[in-house]
Amino acid sequence: MTTGDGIALAYFAGADLADLEFIQFHPTAFYSETGETFLVSEAVRGEGAFLLNENQERFMTAIDKRAELAPRDIVAKAIYEVIKNQDKKYIYLDAKNIPPDYFSTRFPNIFKDAKRFGFNLPEELLPVAPAAHYTIGGVKTDINSRTNVSGLYSCGETAANGIHGANRLASNSLLECLVFGKRAVDSAVNDKYDFKIAEYYVNVFKTGKEKEEDFLKIRNPTANLLNENAGILRDGKSLKKGLEIINELKRSFIFIENEYYS
Repeated sequence: MTTGDGIALAYFAGADLADLEFIQFHPTAFYSETGETFLVSEAVRGEGAFLLNENQERFMTAIDKRAELAPRDIVAKAIYEVIKNQDKKYIYLDAKNIPPDYFSTRFPNIFKDAKRFGFNLPEELLPVAPAAHYTIGGVKTDINSRTNVSGLYSCGETAANGIHGANRLASNSLLECLVFGKRAVDSAVNDKYDFKIAEYYVNVFKTGKEKEEDFLKIRNPTANLLNENAGILRDGKSLKKGLEIINELKRSFIFIENEYYS
């Protein structure tokens, strides 16, 4: 789970950040009223599964010639628009045309996860909806994973190196970690520094049950406002509105920040 801690630590150390609004939404995450979820890989659609609206009608064929196999950003936006204009908060993944024995061996984890929630794939329709999945933006780096802070390097989901554009293609995250992870190590080994690394300790904010309620008071509205103003569909106006609300939340919950840094 991405919590943003790596990006925050780099920011407090003086690192430049970039493209924080670029969050990738996976098109097909299992939908449940409890919020429990799991991802349903696009490989399932690659094997022939369809996406259906609440009336069990396909809609991707009218949006992109690649239909269900269009890139993630196109599919996620299409699903978001469908959900906005129907009663249900989800659409259906229809994998009925995939042979059951083949499905359970080709996608064992998805099969087991669905079964855990009471769905027998591929015979039944599965409720799915887009879910925040990957941070495209982050700590600004060069092509060798260097930040603007001497001796600080960033790679993977904490980094904003520009290779994905505004929304990455499926599976490119692994390649990014391998390539830029090695570049970060090579840079750290070969770069010369004008400082000494000292041992120091940081006070860690520990929260127990007594602080959980306070944390949820700020976390839940923050998640909601980001989904509404900085989610799948966003523009300059919505981002500014979201920032205004965040600033209000910061003023309302300043005691949490004070305790964090105490």
